[in-house]
Amino acid sequence: MADNTCVGIICEYNPFHSGHLLHMEASREMTGAGVVVCVMTGNFTQSARPAIMGKWVRAEVAAACGADLVVELPFVYSIAPAQAFALNAVRLLKRLDVGFLSFGCEEADDARLTALADLLHDEPEPLREAIRSGLRMGHSLPKARQMALAGGGWDDVVTGPNNILALEYLQAIRKEGGGIRPNFVRRVGGGHKSVGRGPADWPPYVGASAIREALHAGAGAGEVAAAMPAASSGALARAIAAGAVAGYGDYDGAVLFALRKAGPKAVADAPYASGGFEGAVAKALDKAADLDGLCRSLTSRRHTYSHARRVLMYAAMGVTRERMDAYDSCGGPQYARVLALSGAGARKLSRLRRVGGLRLISRYSHVRGMGEEGQSMFGFDCLASDLYFGPSGRMGPGRCDWPAGRPDCVMGPAVLP
Repeated sequence: MADNTCVGIICEYNPFHSGHLLHMEASREMTGAGVVVCVMTGNFTQSARPAIMGKWVRAEVAAACGADLVVELPFVYSIAPAQAFALNAVRLLKRLDVGFLSFGCEEADDARLTALADLLHDEPEPLREAIRSGLRMGHSLPKARQMALAGGGWDDVVTGPNNILALEYLQAIRKEGGGIRPNFVRRVGGGHKSVGRGPADWPPYVGASAIREALHAGAGAGEVAAAMPAASSGALARAIAAGAVAGYGDYDGAVLFALRKAGPKAVADAPYASGGFEGAVAKALDKAADLDGLCRSLTSRRHTYSHARRVLMYAAMGVTRERMDAYDSCGGPQYARVLALSGAGARKLSRLRRVGGLRLISRYSHVRGMGEEGQSMFGFDCLASDLYFGPSGRMGPGRCDWPAGRPDCVMGPAVLP
């Protein structure tokens, strides 16, 4: 029986903004849950790009803004396509014994969103054949699915970015969510529509992508502070002052080096790589000046920019399709890495430890004794942190007591009252 005193949120908080705070508060109020458990992406997000600040800083901000327990979605799932991302985050929340999964969506009709999720889960033969037709035309799976649904009056639902993930969450709950119940929170404000507009023209609530765009364009912390809670804008200001805000191109050299060293087989063996993709990469790699340009040169109807970036990141990190299949056969995430917690979160952890069944990692010694799949999965988390923090010492913002050593081996969770 799921714990209805706990509500789960799957997030990136990249960075944490006022809309996230509104969603968190609404999730508590709508479900009556006293404990908020967040499953958050690590140093690299679902788009396979680096987060603007490191995972410990973002987790500490989330806890300061009301989250009681923040755990990391392992790297191999943090950068996965929407379906695998959602499924494995739900698997982790199920093992963390939450009663609700609360998510944002553009669609105002919960029943309509649920009906479409059921349709996609059951995938009747006419829908399956329409999707196959789109694939035969050379389109990517998301585009083929969108085209297949267009004639059924679902156009507005399948184009909203929050709706797309909400549909995956609903299918994941139906497949493996146990007793988890969905909680729908309507998105307010400009969201993704605010991209391309300067901070002076923002509505009261804007999406994280608009904030990142402004920062990458040279905006200071003060210019975006109105869109963020004080704890988040303060952490961002400290990161900017330390020169520790990650840019999208900061890791291009390391990733291109890894791809050239590993060779085409690493791409061919990477998760989600389709036949022949490694040949296109091999032709383009020697001429690539940066990762963005490489991904753009590989983009086609079948391979989206995000797909190319994701496959290349897996290949650079040495993640293989065989390894991912082994993880899946073991039930997905093998542990819950604790990044931040409050007093209520600590009590939740104590209850989980008494029940057992899930490896809870709050310090490196807890890694010992895990099985082979858990050890290798955690190893990829470590490599992702090595890549993220290593090039420019981006370890310090928001943490003045960072110890020396490999980040994932020396860092513990942020503990708040």
